[in-house]
Parts: sequence; C-alpha cells; structure tokens
Amino acid sequence: MADLFINSIIIIILLLIAAHIIEAEDAPDGKRRLKILIYNPDLGYSHMQFQGKLADVLVETGHEVHVLIFTLNPLRCDYNGTYKAKVIRVNRSPETRDDILKLGFAKSPFAGAAGNTLLDGTQDSYNNFFVGACEELLKQQQPLLQQLANENYDVGITESYDSCMFGIFHVIGVKTTISTCALSMTGWAGAPFGIPVISSYVTNYYAPSVNAPNMNFWDRISNFYTDAYEYFMFREKLHNLQQPLFKAIYGPGFPPLRILAKNVSLFFVNGNEFFELPKPTSHKVIYIGGIASGVFDKLPTKTSILAPEVQSIFDNAKDGVVLFSFGTVTDTKLMSQEMKSAFLKAFARFPTYDFIWKFERNESDSEMFSSAPNVHTFEWVNQKAMLAHPKLKAFITHCGLNGLNEAASEGVPMIGIPLFGDQLFNAATINHKKIGVYVDITDLHTENYGSNIMIDALSKVLQRTEYSQNAKTVQMKLRNMPFKPREKFVKWVEFAAEFPDLNELNLPTSDDMSLFVYYSLDVISFNIAVGITVILLLIVVICSLFRLFRKVKNFLVPDRHMQFNGKLADVLVEAGHEVHVLIFELSPFLPDYNGTFKAQKIIRIARSSETKYDILKLKLAKNPFSGFSNMLSDGAQDSFNDLFVGACEELLKQQQPLLQELARENYDVGISEAYDGCMFGIFHAIGVKTKFSTYAIQMTSWIGEPFGIPVIPSYVTNYFVPSVKGPNMNFWERISNFYAHVHEYFTLRGSIFRLQQPLFNSVYGPDFPSLRDIAGNISLSFVNGNEFFELPMPTSHKIVYVGGIASDVLKDLPEVPPEKPTLEPEVQSIFDNAKDGVVLFSFGTVIDTKLMSQEMKSAFLKAFARFPTYNFIWKFERNESDSEIFAPNVHTFGWVNQKAMLAHPKLKAFITHCGLNSMIEAASEGIPTIGIPLFGDQFFNAATINHKKAGVYIDILDLQNENRGSDAMIAALNKVLLQAEYSLNAKMVRKKIHNMPFKPREKFVKWVEFAAEFPDLNELNLPTSDNMSLFVYYSLDVISFSIAVGITVILLIYVHKLNFYNDKAVRNGRFCAEIRAGSKFLKDLIMLNGENNISMYS
Repeated sequence: MADLFINSIIIIILLLIAAHIIEAEDAPDGKRRLKILIYNPDLGYSHMQFQGKLADVLVETGHEVHVLIFTLNPLRCDYNGTYKAKVIRVNRSPETRDDILKLGFAKSPFAGAAGNTLLDGTQDSYNNFFVGACEELLKQQQPLLQQLANENYDVGITESYDSCMFGIFHVIGVKTTISTCALSMTGWAGAPFGIPVISSYVTNYYAPSVNAPNMNFWDRISNFYTDAYEYFMFREKLHNLQQPLFKAIYGPGFPPLRILAKNVSLFFVNGNEFFELPKPTSHKVIYIGGIASGVFDKLPTKTSILAPEVQSIFDNAKDGVVLFSFGTVTDTKLMSQEMKSAFLKAFARFPTYDFIWKFERNESDSEMFSSAPNVHTFEWVNQKAMLAHPKLKAFITHCGLNGLNEAASEGVPMIGIPLFGDQLFNAATINHKKIGVYVDITDLHTENYGSNIMIDALSKVLQRTEYSQNAKTVQMKLRNMPFKPREKFVKWVEFAAEFPDLNELNLPTSDDMSLFVYYSLDVISFNIAVGITVILLLIVVICSLFRLFRKVKNFLVPDRHMQFNGKLADVLVEAGHEVHVLIFELSPFLPDYNGTFKAQKIIRIARSSETKYDILKLKLAKNPFSGFSNMLSDGAQDSFNDLFVGACEELLKQQQPLLQELARENYDVGISEAYDGCMFGIFHAIGVKTKFSTYAIQMTSWIGEPFGIPVIPSYVTNYFVPSVKGPNMNFWERISNFYAHVHEYFTLRGSIFRLQQPLFNSVYGPDFPSLRDIAGNISLSFVNGNEFFELPMPTSHKIVYVGGIASDVLKDLPEVPPEKPTLEPEVQSIFDNAKDGVVLFSFGTVIDTKLMSQEMKSAFLKAFARFPTYNFIWKFERNESDSEIFAPNVHTFGWVNQKAMLAHPKLKAFITHCGLNSMIEAASEGIPTIGIPLFGDQFFNAATINHKKAGVYIDILDLQNENRGSDAMIAALNKVLLQAEYSLNAKMVRKKIHNMPFKPREKFVKWVEFAAEFPDLNELNLPTSDNMSLFVYYSLDVISFSIAVGITVILLIYVHKLNFYNDKAVRNGRFCAEIRAGSKFLKDLIMLNGENNISMYS
C-alpha cells in the first residue's frame, strides 16, 4: 500500500513537471513558448499604446509577456497600454516624480509648429530627463533588476529613443534584443544600422520640410546643415551621457550602449511601405504600421455604431461631414479668438457640410459658435468610428501618427495642421502622397488670412476628386498588403528569438569606417591629387618642349535564367493562374529546354537563319581557366548589347502578327528579366497592365539603380569588377571600385535602353515612352537572393527577395531528419568508404574541363593527396593522358547528382565555381565551400561566401602553377575541413535561410497578386538622376554654396582686419605689395601665353 502511495505521488509530481515544461516551452501552435520583457515607460499615450499592443499580440500568440513600466509621467499612472500581459510598474522617487515638467514644451501648442528641436533645447531637456531616469533605475532598483535577471527572458523589446534599456537588457542577460519605434521611419531611426541618409531628398526628422522629398534649394541647405548638426552633435549624445552610469556600477569594461543599440536583432517601426516618405532601407527594419489599432488588418464589414446625437448629424448632413480634432492631449482652450474665428469663418463657407469639432468651449465662445450652425463641438469624439462612416468626407488633424493611420485606413483625405513633435514630419507624408493638404498653424493667427487659407484647403479636399481618389488608393493598398503587421511582427520576433545575432543585416557605419572613407573622400582626394600632379607634369613637359623648340569565347548562355523564370511560371500556375511563356531562341544550343513544366502555353520563336548563331559573337573568354576579365572594358557588355539590340529589332520588325496576337490576350501581368529592355517596351506595346522585372542573380548595385537605391562605393562592391573582399576593401580596392562604379554609371547604365529606343520609335512613332522610364516604373523587382546570404547594401521596398525559389531548396527544415538521399551504387560506395568524409568538386555544367592545363590539374591532385582520409568526387572529363596523375582518393565523373550529394551527411566541403544555383544549394545544406570563380557573377558570389565566412576564395590565377596552386588549395582545404568556424557558419546560414518567416514562393505569389490589383507602385521608387542631377543628389550644390559663403566670409573678415589694423605700414604697405606682386604674376603669365601660344582651358 505504501509503495502504491509513493508511486502515485511520484506520478503526480512527474505530471506536474511535465505540465510545467509544456507551459514553459510550447505555444498553442507547437512552437517554443517565449518569455518576453517589454519596456513601456509612460512617457506618451501613443508610445504606450503601441508597445502595449505589441505585448498583447505576443500574448495572443501564446507567449509569456511581462511589461515593465517606469512611471515617468505621474499623470498616466493608471494606463498600462497592455490588457493581457503581466505588468511590473516602478514609480519614480518623490524628488524626481515631477521631472517631466522640466521638458521644453511650448506653453501653447498653437504658437507655431516647433522649429529645429535640435537647437531650441527640447532634445537636450529630453536627454537630461532620460539620464536622470536611467540613473535612478540603475542605482535604486537593483533588487528589481536582479529579479528580472532571474526570469531568464528570451526576448527584450524597447523603444529606441532611450539607450538605457539596451544596457539593462545586457545586464539582466536577455538573449534577443529588439528595438521599436512608435513613429514613422526616419533618418535618425535607421542611422545606427548604417542606412544611408541622402540629404537631398530625405528630410530631417527634427527640422522637417513639408515639401519633402521635393525640397527646393533653401530647404535642402537647411536639411543638409541639420543632418550634419544631428550627426556630429546629437546622434551619440544620449549614449555618451548614459554610458558612465553603467560603467560606474558594472565596471569600465561595460560594452558601449551605441553598440548594444546598433546590434539589436531587428527594428520594428510603426510605418507602412505605402504610407511614408521615400528613403533607403535595409533588412533590419520591419514595417508594422497600424498594428496598434488593427486598422490595416482587414476591410470593414459594417458601419460603426455612433452615439444618437452624432448619428443625427451624419444623417442630416447634405453633402457629408468633416471631422476636426487636435487629438487627446492638446488643450483647445489655449486657442486664440482670432484662430477660432478663422476656422468658423471658413466652415461657414461650406454650409452643405457639417463640421464635428473636438473642442472644449469657453463661456465666451457661445456667441461666436451660434453664427455657425453647421459646426458641432464635442469634448470627446469616437474618432475611429466617425472616420469609418461613409459620409465622412475629410479629416482636419494635427497629424498624430495614430490619427493619420486611422484616416489612411479609411481612405479619408486630410487637412494637416501639425503642432509639435513628429506631426510636421507626418504632414510631409500626406502632402507627398497628395491625400491631403498642409496648413501652417502660424497662418491661422489672423482671422481673415487664416480663414482664406482654410477655405482653400477645404476646397481642395472636398471638391477636387484627386485627393479623395488618392486617399482611397492608399486605403486599398494598406488593407490588401500581402503580409499583415501582426503576422510580420510575430514571425520575425520568433525568428529573432531563435537567431539572436542578426548583425549581418547591419550596413557599415562610422563604427566600421570614418566618414572620410564612407563617402570615398579619401579616394576622391587621391584622384584630385593625382589629377593635379598629372596636369602640372604636363604643363612642365609642354613648357619644356616649347623652350627646346626655341633653342632647336566560345561560350553558351547558361540555362539558369530560363530555369529561374520557368520556375516562377510554374509557381504561378500552381497558385491557380494562367501562365504563357514566350521564348525567343537566342541560343540554338538549347532548343528543347523551356524552363517551365506547367505553364499552360509555350510560345517559342526561332531566330532567322542569318542571325541564328549571333550568340557566338559574344566576346567571352575562350578558356574559362585563364582568369578574371574586366567586363566593363573587355568588350563583353558591348557584345551583349549588340546581341540584344539585334534580337529586339528582329522581334519588332518580323514578328508583328505575333505581337498583335499577344495584345489580344489582354494579359494582366508581364514578367521579364531586366538585363534586356526590349520586353518592357513590348509589354507596353501590347497593353500589359502590371509589369515585373526579375533577376536570376543576387541583388547588386546596378539592379537597384533604376529604382533610386543609393550606391555607396566605399563598401558596395561593383558587380562587373567585384572585390572578393566585399565590404572590407582596402584603399586600392576602393579606388578600383570607385572607378568601376563611375565607369558603369556613365557608360553602361541605361545603354541598352538608349540603343533599343530608336527601334520602338521607328515602329510605334516618336512619342513611344522611354524604355528606361518603363523599366524604372515596373511594379516590383524579384531577385534571386536571400537577406541572410548576400553582401551588405541598401535596399528599398521595390525589391522582393525570392532566392532559392528555382531549386525549391529553401523550405522548412523537417523536424525529423530525412532519409539519406539515394545515390548511384558507385557513388554511394565512395561515401561509405570515406573515413572522414567526401569533398565534392564541380565547375558546373557548362565549363569544359578539358581546357584545364596540366599544371592546374596537378595542383589540385597534389593538394587532394594531402588529405588521404577524405574522398574527392570531381566532375571532370579526363583526357587519355590523365590516368597516370590521378590520386587514389580522387574519383572523376562526367556528370554528378550535385543536389543529392550536397544533401549527404558525409559531404564535408564543396569546391565550386560559385555559380549562383550551386551556391544556394550548398548554403541550403550548410556545406562550407571553396570558391574558384571563373567569370560573370561568380566573382561577386565568391565575395558573398568570403564575407559570410562560410567558405574560402581562391584566385584561379594562383592555380596555374603546380606548387603555388597546390599550396593555395591545401590552405583552403585545411580551413574548411579542419577549422570548425567555417562549418558552423555554413550551418548557421542554412538554419536562417530555411527558417525565414516568409518563404520565397509565398512572397512571390502574394506580391504578384497585390501588384496585379495595384499596378502603379512607383511610390516605392527613390529619387534618381531622372528626378535630380548628380550635383543635386549628392548635395554638391549645397556644399559648393557653403564653401563659397565660407570663403566670402573669411575674405570679408580678412579685409576688415586689414582696414582696421593698427600698423598702417603693414595695413597699407604689405597689402599693396601683395596686390602688386599678384598683378605682376598675372601679367607675366599672360605674356608667356602670348609668346608660346599656349592655350589654357579651365
């Protein structure tokens, strides 16, 4: 009996333990249950609402969430933001509880929109406030911090405006740190992650221009100076002020707060791709705008219920209702009588509209309002419900972000009257999107002028259909986003919890290189110095000469492009769409390959007998083992252009019946690779509604150029002349890279469009639109890359990554490892008998290995012989003379099942030419690689594995000598086979790309369907040289003006000092002597010019 009792107790205990483990580890969907800490100080209602909603969303997903609230504002001690998380509230001490009142707010919000908050003391007062709060939290709340450390949080989430919590997360051992921003995406928000700030069109958050991005010269001068001031005087200020607090408690070795803030896993912003000002971005930034209110989740199904009194106003309004609110914080009693009169006088001009005004009347207001019977005031309004009402025609708002999101989600045009903070920045957004009108609050200080301003604004939003139509378009785009804010937030948080270190998503910053290097000023200075030296030497040589005179491939285009586009076709068919594939036979050597296996219709066009073999004219290396060739200057790109121009001419002039047949199909979507401009013109000619470009290669700078994605030569390596060191180039490599980018920009970019444009003009007339414009204004561009397997570079929302879709390798990792792939018996035997594993060696399907020299073969074999416990499988076609030199652990095959071998558990390394498909397959299996690129994009791909430290690069030229080549291969094999970091890095890449929150297939299909509904996505483009000159884009006009002003000021000061100098001899004598000396020099120079007939051009 006792044994039975003891056994029962044991069973109960085990069940309780099991229940606890399940509760702790598993969310309802079977995923690991995370323990998450969210810091949500009660500084502002909208910030608390945003952070609180994030907490509730994570709780609803099955995670355990604690919300830490530091009571910074004693007036908000009853609001937590969250309704579902556990709340830990910490109060400030009695001595500091009212510190918030010291913040530099304007006494009246109606005095005028805040100027430059960097200069007016506002930001300094905030910094002092946060430093004091952080000091109190660290020094007086150590027991609380110890309690938090004991919780062992998986994830910590905090807003990015205060650095303190990043340090505390580090102290308490939070594994994954995430930062958020309850505002739109701004320049300062992205700066820690290396996102470039382009002052010519990205307006500064602290002193924004409502004309952004279309700023005039004076706007850009102000913006440039503000950016510079922010960078040098403010950006690191809070980090530097709070750093000593942590060092005082945790020692001098405490890591820099700016590094902790920079190296968060991800950054979530309360913005939306289709409702923001244009700016570059990076993969570190995830947009979840509208998550706090849920307004972007789905279309409304019914009209919201309003209070009877309000409903009556809507029912009786003849032409509709205008809602007017300055938000929950603004005290409308502070508004001047002049301003009230201006509003009421304007509203009276629209008697068929009713105006609902959130307004607290003073006793003296009754008479004034009695003259405006169509104006109804309420101290509180159900703003969300009113905005959803079909008779709501416009919204007059202070441009708080939540209000803007709610109005945008309902398609309501706005009149923005910003008062302070981010409101002016938000007003620039509605102004840019043309869904509303901006009104300066200072224009409303006088009754007559203010009323005229308001009448003009109301006339626009109520009577011009463009504002209402634009607002409805924004609404539909926001509502129909392929991936909703909640879904993105949850999946990316769970991903970051599994992979905390996502620093690879950072772009280089001043922590990695100085500003002088970042902006290539060292390269430019060097070029200027060299240029001046050359000019001076030429002048000396020319002058000396005058003085002397007075005295006396054969290569086939690979099928991977067809494979990539063919797979896209198959994916769309599987999604239920009808797909036709048009194939123009540029290569006669691939007559039976279509790329697609499922497209409902294949249209294949053969070239004429005269042009059938034009592909053989391509200027490519005859021997792929001869080494790298500069594709910008070796004639290769020109020969490609000639091929594409000839093919386009033939297609336009000889295939008009086919083009007319295609026009009758009324295609909704057209998809083409972007290396050739011809098809974009044909899509336009046959009336395709939505156009996409694709790239079967990784993301590169020239891919992003048509969409305005900035190129930073200091770390973004050129595609055509790449450095295998990627972003870590030395000075000479950066010089080469700078020249390559300049050469590409002025000679290659857009060249195919310029060459093909006359063909379309000759067939369709001189008014046929620019091919460059058509290609730049496509809806989206899909690239065969992955965010975690590429070189760092800026990007934009125009680019969608679908890397691996062609080979279907990037799927969810199975919970149970799959069975070993089936290999041929001979190959399987090699794997079985390999003591330490197998190395696969392949230069791909196109390369003729018979062209390899004996020296190079010997170099490889000599190296392989040094690793007798490994078997090497080499895709290689032997010559008769090769038999004697082959080592016993090297096995050659004319064809290999590469995909199956890479998936084999005994495959330890892969020696490859760095073709992209091979790279993706190796990455998907976590195999370290030795990259030996031969031509094309292979060098660029080699730079990727080198940068990720998932492999080693070898220059093919080093293998042309037997001894030097074998040493290079031995060193590379030692690294990938014997140094664990390469295998570990490769496995980490594999896990990340397999566990991406959104798979390539899903992204491709959903974004295609979205763009088919909304073809015009040009708002995702960033400004390019088509919108502004390079001189303006790089703010060279602003810099030149500043230099000119600076020199003028210096000269004026110099002259002023001379005029008032006490020593008259110095003032008059020396100055005049200098003038005379200068005049004599000019006279001599002119005489020399006349005698020698030297022409000087400046």
